Amino acid sequence: MIQDIQAKTRDAVEQQSATTTAIVHNIREIRTIVEESAAGAQDTSRSAGELVQLAGGLEKLTGRFRLAG
Repeated sequence: MIQDIQAKTRDAVEQQSATTTAIVHNIREIRTIVEESAAGAQDTSRSAGELVQLAGGLEKLTGRFRLAG
C-alpha cells in the first residue's frame, strides 16, 4: 500500500516536472516572438517616419509645377 502511494506520488511528480518544463519552453518561445514582434514594430514605425518625410519632399517638389491653361 505504501509502495503504491509512493509510486503514484513519483508519477505525479514526474508529470508535474514534465509539464513545468513544457511551460518554461512555451514561455521562452512566447518571449522570443514578442521580442521579434517589437523589433518589427520599431522597423515599421521607422519606415513610416521615412515615408512621411519622403511624401513631404514630394509634395514640395510637385507644388512647384503649374499647368498652363
